[in-house]
Order: sequence, then structure tokens, then C-alpha cells
Amino acid sequence: MEALPASHVLDRVEGLRRVRGNGALYRELVDVFLADLPRALGTIDSASASRDMKPLNCALHALKGTAGQIGAGALAERARVMETLVAAGDWTKFEQQRRLLTQDLDRLRAALQILPEVG
Repeated sequence: MEALPASHVLDRVEGLRRVRGNGALYRELVDVFLADLPRALGTIDSASASRDMKPLNCALHALKGTAGQIGAGALAERARVMETLVAAGDWTKFEQQRRLLTQDLDRLRAALQILPEVG
């Protein structure tokens, strides 16, 4: 799995479908996702460095879920792959995926910053 192309970062239609077309709720989910992202990434980094499985798995699982909720399905898949690598103890591939996750998140942040108001 390589870095996501910009066109595959965010499926707004899917995100809105998940909240039954409620644009205000979707915007709120996006804002919560963005606000929580630094904490989640900090947990992923510190827990992976110390091989502390419980917080690492919790952070990856939460990232997977919230990414899916806002329509960032490929990012959710990246988090799922990272969960699998943690379970297998494959830290080399995990670190490769972590670097790609950073690239994906940069693209997603850019897409979310230009998110139009939806009603």
C-alpha cells in the first residue's frame, strides 16, 4: 500500500451518507477528527516506540473508525493494516506504514481544509 493519491483521500459523499446527509454533523465529525489527530498520532508514536500494545491498538482502532466515519476509507484501511502489523510484530513494515500514514494525513488535512459548507 503506497501513499494515497490526492483523489482517493476523502469521499465526502460516503461521509455524508454515514450521517444520513446531516451536513452540520459531518462538519462536526471532521472538526473532532482534526482536533484529536495530534493526540492520536502522539499516542501511536510513543506507544510504538515503547512497544506498548494496548494504547497503540486503541489509537489505531480509533483512527480507523473515525477515518471511516468521515469518508477517508483508504486511511481507515491503512490503520487496519497497521493494526495487523502490530499484531504480527512486524515493526519494520509498521514503520514504513507510519511514514505513509503521515503523507496520507497531510493530503487529508488539505482536503478537509477546503471542505465546502454542506447543508
